[in-house]
Amino acid sequence: MSKLIKIKSAKTCNNLLTMLKTIFKYARRWGYIRISPTEGVDKYRVEREEMDFLRPDEINLLLKQCREPFKTFVLTAVLTGMRKAGILTHPKQNIPLGQ
Repeated sequence: MSKLIKIKSAKTCNNLLTMLKTIFKYARRWGYIRISPTEGVDKYRVEREEMDFLRPDEINLLLKQCREPFKTFVLTAVLTGMRKAGILTHPKQNIPLGQ
């Protein structure tokens, strides 16, 4: 894990560690191993980033700058609390362009 943390985030390393702990827990339960090599391995501390939210006046300003069909998409994203990753990876074919 110490090598992996140099190239991956703490969250990714923790996800991997959780998966490995589960695998070795079952291996131990089923008698394949006596001791899990993940025992005593602690998770990395993950710093939580503060989330920025748009104020109502910022939302209005943003919507004034948008034209359809993107205005509806932006409004939907704002009102449903879509995350940035969800917005950026949203399939283009799901946005009704020119309709």
